[in-house]
Amino acid sequence: MIAIIIFLLILNVLIIVHELGHYILAKRVGVEVKEFAIGLGPAIFQKEWNNTVWKINIFPIGGYNALKGESESEGGKGNFATARKRDKLQVLFAGSLMNFLLAIVAFYIMMPFFNWQVPAMIEFQPVGGKLTTVGKLTEGPIIYEVSDNSSLKNESITFPVELVSVSGEKVSSTEDAIVKITSHAKEGNTSVELELRDLNSQEVKSYTASYFDSNKIGITIADTQDTYAIDYGENLATKAFSGFSHSINIVKVTGTFFYRMVAYVNTTKDFSPVSQTVSGPVGVYAVVDDIVASSGAMLRDLGHLTGLISLNLAIFNLLPFPGLDGWHILIVALEKVRKKKFNENTLGIISLIGLGLLLAFSFLITIKDVFLYIIK
Repeated sequence: MIAIIIFLLILNVLIIVHELGHYILAKRVGVEVKEFAIGLGPAIFQKEWNNTVWKINIFPIGGYNALKGESESEGGKGNFATARKRDKLQVLFAGSLMNFLLAIVAFYIMMPFFNWQVPAMIEFQPVGGKLTTVGKLTEGPIIYEVSDNSSLKNESITFPVELVSVSGEKVSSTEDAIVKITSHAKEGNTSVELELRDLNSQEVKSYTASYFDSNKIGITIADTQDTYAIDYGENLATKAFSGFSHSINIVKVTGTFFYRMVAYVNTTKDFSPVSQTVSGPVGVYAVVDDIVASSGAMLRDLGHLTGLISLNLAIFNLLPFPGLDGWHILIVALEKVRKKKFNENTLGIISLIGLGLLLAFSFLITIKDVFLYIIK
């Protein structure tokens, strides 16, 4: 129950802060905000203040603004549709800007609890700090995938996993694992027992892998990689700018990671990394649940998670995809360049199609997360 409450709190803070950005800038440039709602569904409380109806709705999930003239042109002053292009852009950028600011604040708050050293996913050149090697990801080698003719293909294993032991003997490297698997086959055995550790839950399970081609079990294995941390504690200046620097570094790491993933998919035509790295609300809840259940530094890790999600939400909303803020920013910018408005009906249809695609994508990601985190 506590994990659900924390998850809803994080989700609502992220969305409400985003919408508050739109509200503040709309008011600043003279666009009327008809409603500001917290939650969805029927209102259980509402009050008019500052020419805006403030609502608390029955379902505590997210919130929204209703700007005058946002969906269709309305008469009178304070109309978003007839506002200056510069004012529109300010309002549209404000939501993501608030999420960026929230991420920076969250990173500043949790930084001392990390002792100014924050874990990093990959090796890269950070801004405002230095990258240090803090150890290995796992003690044993990593199995990344299995071949189609491997008996492990039919098991419910979420790769990558750590190979802990072979026939009860601990393994420390890829070479060690290959020697043990091969020698076990040479003794005349038709299968071998493997202990595998799930990298998320840390749960260890035993599986039987059958040999084929005399001594193969069909696994792709490699030694574990170094784990890194970004050290912002070098001096007072790096500490003072750590929240801002870490936000830049997260964007930099995310960009590098997705560039490598796209390159991998383009080379191998294997799209499995895409599905494994993209998560929706169910995936976020699973992470929150893991932190609540197992973290010795719950507030620190939840603060860092909130910053990460807020930063990703800011970037995602700026993508020029129909239905997102980035799409509306692109349209306003193009209209300013071409000095002519696009057909409203055409834009409406494109936005509707984009929204449908986003909902379909969200549904597929949710189904994937349910199977991965709930039914696993």
